[in-house]
Amino acid sequence: MRLPTLNVPVPVVRLLFAVMAFSGISAANAQTINMMEMKDARYYLLGSVGYAEYDYKPSDISDVEGLSPDNSDVTLRGGLGVRVSDVSAIEIGMSDLGSPVQIDNIASVLASKVDTDLDQVFEFSVVTQFDVGTSFTPIGRIGFFSFDGDKNNADDLLIGLGVQRDNIRFEVQRYDFDVAPINTVTFSYLIPFSD
Repeated sequence: MRLPTLNVPVPVVRLLFAVMAFSGISAANAQTINMMEMKDARYYLLGSVGYAEYDYKPSDISDVEGLSPDNSDVTLRGGLGVRVSDVSAIEIGMSDLGSPVQIDNIASVLASKVDTDLDQVFEFSVVTQFDVGTSFTPIGRIGFFSFDGDKNNADDLLIGLGVQRDNIRFEVQRYDFDVAPINTVTFSYLIPFSD
């Protein structure tokens, strides 16, 4: 007796394999989270994705011929948190705040003065939770950021407010750059672990 052969296209096989791999990783991650909740973890990794808005003053741009602001971009962040008490943690991270100018519209004379990508912003901050008796916990952040670009550098204040539930965080942050402060709205996923 011969078994029938199945002629399944290769892309379908790859798709099925990817779905199975993703399902396995998701299940393993869920078990890890069940074994260790955020409140029990001493350390955690975090990854964020969001929206950055560049707070330009119209006068800053109108006086510079050839420079066109890019009002918004995608922001990405990765980092490590260390819990120092039941309600406070220290977080360090690296952020990519996108491109604050439209590169095609930069005058050649400005190309040597303007950083077109803010992709290496170092952050150090203290994050505090405020227990209000609900499943959504308000958080506050204060710290500093450091940016050392090809043309400019900055060390300034970083503040933020948000809410957190389990491993998910929604936050609004402000990077107080001198020329153009940047406001971000991000969703973060936290992965707890311990030593």
